[in-house]
Amino acid sequence: VDDVLEALDNPEIKILDDRDKEEWLGITSAPAGDYSPDFLPRKGRIPGSRWIEWHQFMEKQDGISHFKSPEQIVSICAQVGLYPDDDIIIYCFKGARAANTYIALKQAGFKHIRNYYGSWNEWARNAALPAMSVTLMG
Repeated sequence: VDDVLEALDNPEIKILDDRDKEEWLGITSAPAGDYSPDFLPRKGRIPGSRWIEWHQFMEKQDGISHFKSPEQIVSICAQVGLYPDDDIIIYCFKGARAANTYIALKQAGFKHIRNYYGSWNEWARNAALPAMSVTLMG
């Protein structure tokens, strides 16, 4: 938590949210499947975070999932202003998808990456921590 709080006031540290679109938009507080949409007390995201869904780093060949090429991963990240020399903290719901993304970025040559293991599951439970909620129209 302390590292992420520091990142909020430090433009040199970037935060990557790799949760599913519904979580990023604040439609659900947790991933679909084993959790209800209102599992956590808050929906939204950590302020200032950038978003790439974790599975964007993956592809299938002959029915087997694997990471895209390092060049593809670097290109995907560049689209949201993330580069191999950046200091990046990755989070998801509880750290598992962030761990997957950590490996993808590491294999693509990113040097300064960290996984916020508590992720949104921890952050959303602490009302003292800032959160950006999204209001959907329509």
